[in-house]
This record gives sequence, structure tokens and C-alpha cells, in this order.
Amino acid sequence: MSSETVSLARQAGEPPRITLALQLAIVGWWALAALMIYWPDKPVGFAAPRFVSETHQLFVLLAAALTLAVLAGRFLALSSLLQPLRRAARWLIALALLLAVWEFVTAKLALLPAPFFAPPRALIEAWAT
Repeated sequence: MSSETVSLARQAGEPPRITLALQLAIVGWWALAALMIYWPDKPVGFAAPRFVSETHQLFVLLAAALTLAVLAGRFLALSSLLQPLRRAARWLIALALLLAVWEFVTAKLALLPAPFFAPPRALIEAWAT
């Protein structure tokens, strides 16, 4: 039995590994949810924003779903669940970063004019009404 066969047999018995990119994606989505919840919005305009708590719940749910999917893939040895997440990990990181910048620039600091550059929760408000 060659060393290559032994290493393949050892890998077959091990649960799938969580890559660094997946770990960063999980941290990024939880950081985005924390940014949205704990940093207060800068008041802009006359009307109070709607669907703020629903948006917070949605992003916490997305972060929790990603975390649970990765942990289920790892501890239940579901490589069919973990493999697509590994491939999408870089995109998940980029999406979390872009959403964080969008939220930060529009809702938290109000650097961009409000009617033209709305925060992410405005998409949920537009969809719901």
C-alpha cells in the first residue's frame, strides 16, 4: 500500500474541513448584522425609516443560516452541502463587505443623499409596500 493510498483513506474518514474563506465569510456576515443593529442610524428626512427591525432580523437569519449550513456540512460530513459554500466563500465575503459599505455610507453616516442612495432596508420597504 503506497503512502498516497493511505493518505486518501485517511482523508475519506475525516470530516470535510472549513476553509479560511468560509470562516471569514461567517465572520463577515455576523459583523454586517452587528453593524446594522448596534450602530445607530443618522436621522435623515422627516419620516422615520420603516422595516428596520425586519431588516435586522433578515440579516441575522442569513448569518445564522450560513453558520448552520457550514457547521452541518462539517460535523454531519455533508460534503455536498459544504462544497458549494467553499466555492462561493469569496463571493460571500465580497457581498458582506459591499453591503457593509453600503449600509455604512448611506444609513450610518448619511454621506450620500438620501432620496437617491437609499440604505439596504429601503429595498425591503419598497418590496413590502
